[in-house]
Amino acid sequence: MPRLLNENVLLDAIKRGVSNESFALAADVKNGEYVNLQFGDDFDGQVKPENFLVKASVAKKLLGMDEEPPEVVTEVEAVEEPAPVEQTAKPSPEAEPLPKKFRMDVKLDNLRLNKKFTPCAREVLPHILNLPNVKANIRLVVDISIPEGVPAETKKLVEDLCGEHDITGFSFDG
Repeated sequence: MPRLLNENVLLDAIKRGVSNESFALAADVKNGEYVNLQFGDDFDGQVKPENFLVKASVAKKLLGMDEEPPEVVTEVEAVEEPAPVEQTAKPSPEAEPLPKKFRMDVKLDNLRLNKKFTPCAREVLPHILNLPNVKANIRLVVDISIPEGVPAETKKLVEDLCGEHDITGFSFDG
């Protein structure tokens, strides 16, 4: 195995691994228990030499994440200007016809939306959006049932926030 270029290469790999839930990071181990266990969206981005790496399956059990949470079906909205993509191969005239449409439905974990949302918006969509003459309609669809009803103060807050962010296509129903 080749040597690392520098310490930052290893630290960056650990940060990415904890952020994408490949493993977790603990500040210490006391009395057989992990102290300050960080995993996924809860990771503060700090890696110290005294930290411990923890298997993802162990972290999920300790954090009560070993069961599948309810998921919401949505479409994905791009959040950044996509980076240019180089075209390397031209299709041959005898090749199969190229697809003319792309659609993607992604189930998002309603407790940690960024887990799948951000990779879709930053890594998947730019490859399609940077093709010539693309016409895109990207939407985020949210459908939530609230059996107990939405309190008036919550409804007002959500309406105000939607207004602040120029979100006009929302409603509260029956």
